[in-house]
Amino acid sequence: MARFDEAAQAAFGRLTPGDLEQAGVIYQMPDGKYAYSIPTTQNQHDHFALKAATGDSQKLSGIYHTHPGNDVNGQYFSPNDIEIAKQLAVAELCAVPENGSIRSYTTGKTKFNGSAPMEIASHD
Repeated sequence: MARFDEAAQAAFGRLTPGDLEQAGVIYQMPDGKYAYSIPTTQNQHDHFALKAATGDSQKLSGIYHTHPGNDVNGQYFSPNDIEIAKQLAVAELCAVPENGSIRSYTTGKTKFNGSAPMEIASHD
């Protein structure tokens, strides 16, 4: 895909409904285009673990995951979500199936509402 947000939308389109978190990564390819990993389903409702490797000349550009369920806090990034995005210096994307939104957190770019970044997904 030509743009990061196109890869993100395609990745979220592969998710299956359910009560468990799903997660994957978005890569930038050597030609500047973007690709995504197949989402993996986790065994917990409110945590995800992910191991991803990059190939030759691929660059990790983002992490995507879901916050399933009806929990009002599901629309916010958890402190762990933000910490991972900071450590890896990549965009963190979260789909909230309850209301169909996709949230994006990028260290140094996303504006906060208190401690909760609430920006709709976009990426330069």
